[in-house]
Amino acid sequence: MRAAGASPESLAAYRRRLVAEIEARSIELFPENWHAFSVFLRMGDQWRIAAGFGGIHYLGLDYAALPPVLEECRRLQHRQPMDRLMPQLRTLVRAARAVLNDD
Repeated sequence: MRAAGASPESLAAYRRRLVAEIEARSIELFPENWHAFSVFLRMGDQWRIAAGFGGIHYLGLDYAALPPVLEECRRLQHRQPMDRLMPQLRTLVRAARAVLNDD
């Protein structure tokens, strides 16, 4: 934008607007949920769906794909016991499913 001749004031205003948009879309994530959130993001292409005349309905994650994703996550960060991870992951899936299916 600077190369196109934008003034420093307009650049600063644009930067403030971008920061405000990012902050409005931000969520707070507690440290104890970071591992589950990382796993959830890595499982993002593993959704089970049902398609029909009403469109696509997201059912949940394909947990059969979880072992290789967990292996990757555990190499990159701390380990979390499955009895803690799975409830957190299911909570994320329920919330995402509600958004994806417009429930």
